[in-house]
Amino acid sequence: MIKVLKEHGLSAVAYEMFLYSIYATALSGIVLIILVVPMGIDFSRRYSPLKSSVASFALALAFWGTLSASESFGYSGILPPLVASFLPHLLFLGIGAVLLLVKEKAR
Repeated sequence: MIKVLKEHGLSAVAYEMFLYSIYATALSGIVLIILVVPMGIDFSRRYSPLKSSVASFALALAFWGTLSASESFGYSGILPPLVASFLPHLLFLGIGAVLLLVKEKAR
C-alpha cells in the first residue's frame, strides 16, 4: 500500500507511521524494563519501596508522554515516520542505560 501510494505521488505518512509504530510498540516492553529496573535496585539504608515505585511510575509516564508526542509529530509530518516511531525508545533506552551504570557505580 505504501509503495503504491508513493508511486502515484500521494502521501503515505500515516501508513508508514502505523507500520513503524507496530515495530516500535514491540520494543516498548524491553525499554520499560531497562528503564524501571534500576529504580528498584538500591543498596542504601534509605531505600524505600514506595519512593522506587513512584519514581518508576513517573519514568514510565514520561516515556508514554514522549512516545505520544513523537507519534503526533510523525503523523503531522514534523518528524519522519521512522524517527518519530523509534526516537522515544532510543532516548529512554539511553536513560535506562545511564541509570544502570550509576546504580552499578554506587554499589
